[in-house]
Amino acid sequence: NNLRFTTFVITFFCFLFAGSSGNAQIFNWGKQFPMTYAGFGPYIQVDDSSLIIGGTLFGNLSLDSTVIRNNSFDPYSFIARQDPDRNIKWAHLFDGPADNYLYESALDTKGNIIVGGSYEGQINIVDTMLMADEDFMTSMGCPYCYRGNEAYITKVDRQGEILWARTFYGLDNQMVEKVKVDSHDNPIIVATCSHVFKIENSIYWTADTSPYKDKPFIYLLKYSPDGKLIWVYGFDSQSRIMDILLDAQNNIYLIFSRDMVTSNI
Repeated sequence: NNLRFTTFVITFFCFLFAGSSGNAQIFNWGKQFPMTYAGFGPYIQVDDSSLIIGGTLFGNLSLDSTVIRNNSFDPYSFIARQDPDRNIKWAHLFDGPADNYLYESALDTKGNIIVGGSYEGQINIVDTMLMADEDFMTSMGCPYCYRGNEAYITKVDRQGEILWARTFYGLDNQMVEKVKVDSHDNPIIVATCSHVFKIENSIYWTADTSPYKDKPFIYLLKYSPDGKLIWVYGFDSQSRIMDILLDAQNNIYLIFSRDMVTSNI
């Protein structure tokens, strides 16, 4: 019954390519951030030579002199920013009574970072608490369904201030899997949703006809820069997202796999 903790070392590297011929490869710098126990990710963004690190953490993560401490036995999301001199400016741990995970991140043109993932029951994003509406969950009760994870999305500025945080929730699992930002700084979110769920004041039903209502369906969401929901688009086929791309005109391209039995888009 003894717990054994193992130290994992996460190493980030930045390479500088220089030389008169343009093909010299010169190592510039590297960092090691020791982590006790384990973690998922990390997800890395670079903004004006600043490194933004995010992921999911079990145990503690040492970012130079800054230590992110997760004293629970549940995985928690974390995010941190390093300045151009490679010093940690700020770090946040999103805690709560149960699991939460950070799955994806993206930067806008002002250097704000948008991250998304999932949580079970409740998530505390610094001073903002997100949770499901229990009255809605009760009213949508299904004898073959269960309470899984809910989805979250939040925007953090360069100083580490939480600009806004949003959630959507329902029966079975809802999660944010991909995040992009268009040229107008509108976050584009790809979520995987199951059965029935609620986004703000609207209720959405997937096309799932299976007895347990637990099949994954892709939903595409667009938010304004200040966190207002602009639109939601759902796919009728059972599918899994692989990637999302935006072109110069902000057209959206999705790469996903789908169940050929339910092949409508």
